Amino acid sequence: MKHLSFCSVRINPALSRALLLTVVLGAGARSSAMGGEPPGPNQQREKEIRDTLDQGPDASEHFRLALKDKDKSVRVAAADALKGYQGPDASELFRLALKDKDKSVRVAAADALKGYQGADVSKVLRVLLEGQDGTLRIAAAEALMGYRGADASELFRLAFADEAYENRDVRRAAAYALEVYRGADASALFRRAFKDPTWGVRRAATRALKSYQGADALELFRLASEDQEILVRSAAQDVLKGYQGVGKAEIIRQALMNPEYRSVKRAAAGALSGYQGTDALRLISLAVEDKDPIVRHAAADALKGYEGPHKAVLIRRALIDPDFLATRLVAAGALEGYQGADASELFRVALKNRLPDVREVAAKALEQYQGADASELFNIALKDNHPKVVKAARAALEKSRARGDQTISDFLKCSENI
Repeated sequence: MKHLSFCSVRINPALSRALLLTVVLGAGARSSAMGGEPPGPNQQREKEIRDTLDQGPDASEHFRLALKDKDKSVRVAAADALKGYQGPDASELFRLALKDKDKSVRVAAADALKGYQGADVSKVLRVLLEGQDGTLRIAAAEALMGYRGADASELFRLAFADEAYENRDVRRAAAYALEVYRGADASALFRRAFKDPTWGVRRAATRALKSYQGADALELFRLASEDQEILVRSAAQDVLKGYQGVGKAEIIRQALMNPEYRSVKRAAAGALSGYQGTDALRLISLAVEDKDPIVRHAAADALKGYEGPHKAVLIRRALIDPDFLATRLVAAGALEGYQGADASELFRVALKNRLPDVREVAAKALEQYQGADASELFNIALKDNHPKVVKAARAALEKSRARGDQTISDFLKCSENI
């Protein structure tokens, strides 16, 4: 049999890159069949493929060959390389990759679309969004997250245009992308998302509010906080806690001062947990005096992490909440670790509360109390007429003794107190 030398063959320059691609792909397939290379992705081979997919006159054909290759790792490498493609048929190549039968190829193509910087990126997104294929439209909507083109507003409207249930994932992806959108019509797009018939879209818009800087942020939070779906309402509270807008304190204050915004007021009070702003005292004070027991409860919960001035006054107010047990329970829990000058008095108030649940929580909090009258406070708890309070006090005593607290050790030696 006559053999041809590869080096002796004259190669047409127009076909050289395609042939190189074929050689690279073929070599990998033969190596795998002979056991020289294990099946699956190979970094060196993928690098060679990416190097082959240059921006020469045959780039389009090279991409098409690679995106139709039998080897998944080749198609993944080609899909990933699309983010640097500059050809006029970019939308068609993205379509080919995004419709691949293998999920890893589709994911690579979607990621490439997000980072695509081609001159015709606007055209590519528009073609995909105006199409009828849901998979392609979702990928394009997700790519809006990093899009900064002048026509971003129009593309967002294309994504939100069809309110049919089967297109909900397209609208949800667009709602998430609103997080980084800074267009003049951002408020209008958020309001459109909050009117969506699918709660998943509304929740996505709520989460996107975390960096919203518009003057109507409070109104948008109100829309989310009053949503009929509980998952949207809870998302509003979570987002407000981590809200990055410069006016967070003002939004919380306005919400707490506005009796009409009951839902957003509760979300705002919940956002006080962990809040350490200079106006934390003012905001917690507003919440702990509110008429709504849910708001007062949230304020008491915020006291656990509050280390600012007048903490004792706020705890005392919560401990005597007139009609909501949960607020008193949380306030008693806020005594844990509290070493203020008036800690002793607050413990006495909690340990004499008429509700055993409150006294039990206070007894548990005694574990970390370091005051000179610790023995006296433990004695009050140990003589309580409810067994669960006594049990909590004994457990706290044991933990204090294990920690090496000398005052507690001396107290435990007294038989009348054991």
